[in-house]
Amino acid sequence: MLKKICMSTMTLVLLGGVSSSFAHAEGSESKEEKIKEARSYIEESKKDTINLLKDLEKENATLESVEKTLDKYYEENPAPKEVIDDQNLSLEDVFPGEVEKIEEKTLNLNKFMSEKENDVAREDDNGEFIEFKNGGNTVDVYVGETGGIFVLETKTVDEPSNKSLINATSEMGTLATKTTSKRKTTGICYNALGAKMFTLWSLGSFNYTGKTVSVATKDGGWERHFWGSTLNVSKPILGHTRKESVGSEKYVEVYSRIYFESVFGLKWAGVTMKSGTVETYVGGSKTGGMYGSARKVK
Repeated sequence: MLKKICMSTMTLVLLGGVSSSFAHAEGSESKEEKIKEARSYIEESKKDTINLLKDLEKENATLESVEKTLDKYYEENPAPKEVIDDQNLSLEDVFPGEVEKIEEKTLNLNKFMSEKENDVAREDDNGEFIEFKNGGNTVDVYVGETGGIFVLETKTVDEPSNKSLINATSEMGTLATKTTSKRKTTGICYNALGAKMFTLWSLGSFNYTGKTVSVATKDGGWERHFWGSTLNVSKPILGHTRKESVGSEKYVEVYSRIYFESVFGLKWAGVTMKSGTVETYVGGSKTGGMYGSARKVK
């Protein structure tokens, strides 16, 4: 029990929420030594977690089993004490060239989105993508070159009955309105030392006629995990709706977003950042197509 309490205190120091009186004593490792130790730990944990996740590919892995695998690994293989204790150590110190190279690149993890808009292709860093499929549900895991893990799940919550069709009148006459399933998009981020920070999700279903589309149901939420307890999180927008268009094609989306500030760099949808607005979203088209993903808000 004492070991767990000590480790919790050390981790909170890294995340910026504990008094500097806990800082390491004089005569401890130099900054250069800690940078070397941090880089070694991050590179080793990256390799280990990729191997563990690839082992899960043999199973019908769910979001819960992916989270359990990651959380268990970092619980059994915590970051070095000297690294955790230093509040002045940043991801830029550990990976100066790599962070500068990748910090402004965006990433779209959902294949359907390429049909909706011409997003930037996977011009990410040298991270690793692992995809799990379980029926119509998918879990995409991105393990970054500089550490940090981002998990994106898109899943069906329930299917509509559609026993009776609603009639909608348009210039084309009477159109049958159908309702899509409820889809949920969930994003989870871990920092470079394996600490799970927060989860953000959006849920929606859509009415469509082949000519029009509208939101049928909407919801959203977020959760701050223990290791993210010292994050500054503000400006939550949860389960809101918006209209999107690409050329003549029209879409509607349900989205959730928050603004966060962190001491140590976090990975969200392929972007490494210390602060910023991030979101998840789920959308529908006039023909009943659905998509969902996560992104950094510009």
